[in-house]
Amino acid sequence: MSAVEDESARRYPAKYWPRHEPDGDHPGKLAYLDGITTDDLQAAFESGAQWQATQPFTAVQVEEAAKQIYLAVSAAVDEYDHWMGTFKALAVWDDLAEEGRKFYRKSARDALEAVRKTVLE
Repeated sequence: MSAVEDESARRYPAKYWPRHEPDGDHPGKLAYLDGITTDDLQAAFESGAQWQATQPFTAVQVEEAAKQIYLAVSAAVDEYDHWMGTFKALAVWDDLAEEGRKFYRKSARDALEAVRKTVLE
């Protein structure tokens, strides 16, 4: 079972009419609006997830992922502000040179592609 199938089953678990067990041509599944069953909901979810996984990442998605990776990598260099009693992040995306941003964008795109592959397997 793929990750998409697992998630669709989690979101839309099979529901049956009381005292109706699955039985050949009469599965006994609960119908929602206009006869839609949990099987229909699961199939729609899986189809949508697979379509989404084939779409290219937007520049906004890649940029945001790159920022998150940069901040996660840089979290160890935070500084404690004794006057305010808080931590101050030293890592500022806007201060990073364009070459460094390109590196993190490529890392982000690679990470997003790796996640995408696991969804489809």
